[in-house]
Amino acid sequence: MMNVIICVDDEPSILLALQQQMIRAFANEFAIEIAENSESAIELVQYFLENDYRIATVVTDEMMPGMRGHQLINEIAKLSPDTHYVLLTGYIDTETIAGVKSNPKIICLSKPWEYDELVRTIRERSGPMST
Repeated sequence: MMNVIICVDDEPSILLALQQQMIRAFANEFAIEIAENSESAIELVQYFLENDYRIATVVTDEMMPGMRGHQLINEIAKLSPDTHYVLLTGYIDTETIAGVKSNPKIICLSKPWEYDELVRTIRERSGPMST
């Protein structure tokens, strides 16, 4: 079974940076995919699950138009209960805190993130890799 990391951010430059960092760190272990909004991310999750991929980690921005990051996480969790999440945010409000506290599979990192911390967090949380 292939493992995948999905990165979600509505800002193209940030999404590109995330994609490049994930490829650099995990290209030999994971397929790396990107989505510019929550709807595209959910479509990717559905596609990968239908094709027997394991969604190991979703890295998502919190503040996006439409569905916010923690809401996206709640939707993906219904489809893929074993997925882990990294929520990137520059803004922590009570709604975000409540969303993060309700799910132990979410790690919150502030923007701008540190590359090493992001990679270490994903490595520690993504569990045993099956191939």
